Amino acid sequence: MSSYSDEEAPMPNANEEDLLVHVRGGASEERTAALKELLGRASTRVRPVLGMVIADSAAPVELKTIAAHALGQEATPENEATLLTALASDQLALVIAAAKSLGRIGGPKAHEALLAVRAKEGLAVARSVVFARTLLSYRLGLGRERLKPPVPSLILEVNRRSAVPLRFETIEPRVLRESLPVLKRELPAIPIAETGSVRFSCRAERLWLVLTAQIVGSRAETVLGQRERMAAVVLKESSCPEGWYVYEYFLTHPRGTNTAAIFGLRPSGGLCHYGEISLDGAHAHVQLRAVNTPGVLAIEIAAEFQSLDGALVIREALAATASQEGQKRPAMPRRDAVPRS
Repeated sequence: MSSYSDEEAPMPNANEEDLLVHVRGGASEERTAALKELLGRASTRVRPVLGMVIADSAAPVELKTIAAHALGQEATPENEATLLTALASDQLALVIAAAKSLGRIGGPKAHEALLAVRAKEGLAVARSVVFARTLLSYRLGLGRERLKPPVPSLILEVNRRSAVPLRFETIEPRVLRESLPVLKRELPAIPIAETGSVRFSCRAERLWLVLTAQIVGSRAETVLGQRERMAAVVLKESSCPEGWYVYEYFLTHPRGTNTAAIFGLRPSGGLCHYGEISLDGAHAHVQLRAVNTPGVLAIEIAAEFQSLDGALVIREALAATASQEGQKRPAMPRRDAVPRS
């Protein structure tokens, strides 16, 4: 989700040339407002300016963080190179923004650069860097940063007598194709499958669960049983002009013969869902439950993923009607002690 909104974007009547002049120099507030306005218009002329902002030692840190976020909405070698430069900044807010964007669009070189960022800068930087490395590892199948299951006491139990069913419906390929501009901005380095995605509502939230192209078209034993994958992404409807933003990533890796683990992580890095996958040739049977985290409802979801057809069939989905008392934020997801090669 962008770091600006329509209420924050003054200069709505200015032409693009004047806005670019403001971004390149002037008062800090004018530079920031002009960049927000250009990004809000999705102007193609803003792209070359973003790198200039990052390199400008006189630019305010807010302006640089907005630029770093925007660079993470398009996966290009130039954007990655600029973000790698920003990662070495002594401005912690910029380091955090650069790490988040590298997690979205970076490659192996970005993973190595993130490994070199030490935790001494503070907890916020450490969490952002670790989560960015995790996304990169699973998206690229690097075999690093593997997650460990949560301890059993953190798994929320559903009271089946009072639980309510969640209703899922398939997203038609035509609807998905029409939404590609938003999806490509939110998921710039993650190809989306046109089949198998579903939408549902939970409380007042409207959500899309979108499958990635990484796991569709081959046998489930192959796509989920051999290496790390980013299997799906949940998008949440926003009242901002962008329409949708990433709400949760689903990451999976094999856990022995014919089984895999699946982790649901928020963009903050917090673990909120966990489950296991049983692999059966072209099919995968998924069991998913919630982890003790503020605002997360206890759920039980049983689904079948037919990977050759790209079909996700929800067999049962139950949710509690309210959060349980005493829910607390767990620590960052546990990781294997020794990175895998």
